[in-house]
Amino acid sequence: MQARDKLFSFRGKPKRLEVVVEGRESWVEWVAFSRTDLDGEEVHNTGRVIAEIKPDIQCVVEVENRVALNRFNRQVLSEFKDAVFDHNMSIVGRDPRGIDVGLLTRYPIVSIRSHIDEGGDKPIFSRDCPEYEMVLPSGDSLWLLGNHLKSQGFGSKKDNDAKRMRQADAVARIYREARKRSDYVIVAGDMNGTPDSEPMKPLTSGTDLKEVMSHPAYQGPPGTYATCKSPNQKFDYIMLSPALWKRIKAVGIEQRGIFHAKKPDESFDTVTSRTTSASDHAAVWVDLDM
Repeated sequence: MQARDKLFSFRGKPKRLEVVVEGRESWVEWVAFSRTDLDGEEVHNTGRVIAEIKPDIQCVVEVENRVALNRFNRQVLSEFKDAVFDHNMSIVGRDPRGIDVGLLTRYPIVSIRSHIDEGGDKPIFSRDCPEYEMVLPSGDSLWLLGNHLKSQGFGSKKDNDAKRMRQADAVARIYREARKRSDYVIVAGDMNGTPDSEPMKPLTSGTDLKEVMSHPAYQGPPGTYATCKSPNQKFDYIMLSPALWKRIKAVGIEQRGIFHAKKPDESFDTVTSRTTSASDHAAVWVDLDM
């Protein structure tokens, strides 16, 4: 849309589009984006993964914004029986690509704490470590700390590991503070590191958190990424405080949203290629007796 002069014109024979402005002074502009329903096989397959798990609380990473998350909840998940959540939230983090950490939940969200400014001039988190407080039917507060730590790509391994360790150390500190408020605390998300890696030690060795795939109830493959068949592919976590750990009934991963080229029968029938995959990460889930 334009307030002064035109940005483009159709000229010539045959007509073709040409930009006609000669600089900022000749065009005062803004762009009006149209709104439409979410679409695409990969989006529907993401909804299918969540519908299969039927969670009461879902931590989600790489969320564009809360508007997109709400539309996904109301438009995509509504196609599956009883899959729509009552509440959803995402707060804007540091990543300029707009990939944040959000929450879908059946329980009321009563408070949110951001840690986007942790580290001052040298920010700790690539996105944020949001704390979401929910009230359970019992009246107890449950806190979820959502995470998406530094990736293993785009830089040197040494630098990436150092940043991830700094982030994990901060998450451990935030977790210990959350435990002063409630016995029920979850640390979840894509940590981009294996449980035995040095960057993960602040969480795996420096706290009383335990990761659900280490529970005897879990009998699945060791990884959560790609084929999920190697411990080196374990990047995604649900870590529980002791009071929640005692309430575990079952643990699993849903990997049918990943396209398995060599074994397509391990994928949903609607996941027929990498482009239709819900993700290249499996969804980790845990069933708690609350």
